[in-house]
Amino acid sequence: MGDPSLDDPKPSSREPYALAVSLLALTGFGLFVIFLLTRLGTTELSWTRAVYLLSGVEALAFSGAGFLFGREVQRRQVESAEARAERSDRRAEASEADAVKGRALARMVVSTATSGSRGETVEAVPAQNVSLEALADVAADLFPEVAIRLRQSREAEEEL
Repeated sequence: MGDPSLDDPKPSSREPYALAVSLLALTGFGLFVIFLLTRLGTTELSWTRAVYLLSGVEALAFSGAGFLFGREVQRRQVESAEARAERSDRRAEASEADAVKGRALARMVVSTATSGSRGETVEAVPAQNVSLEALADVAADLFPEVAIRLRQSREAEEEL
């Protein structure tokens, strides 16, 4: 359904590397913080340099944490969206098929009812004698736009 990378349930070949780099960045950040805690008694210049280096490691660590948390959230959202899209596609296909069949039936019944005389029966249904007028009424109930045309045809017929 669209992007082939989203259709494949297997992780991409780069994902294990990204996971390893993320975990390495988080581990490095933790070790660097521990290193800084052991250096609390150093000079201000040395401390400032260490904090400056920490900011770079911190950015990498937060990127890694964002990747770890974000991929799980994204995966759930993608799975949920795919399931909704699948259900909607099935519903749309069923509705479209029903609509095509129903409209064809409605047009056939209405055209037969308005072209012949009242009270004729449908020859195609041998087991039942169905009034064309009754079929036209059912089709008109199912499809209101057909009902308007049927009413107009009946009014025109009555005027003659």
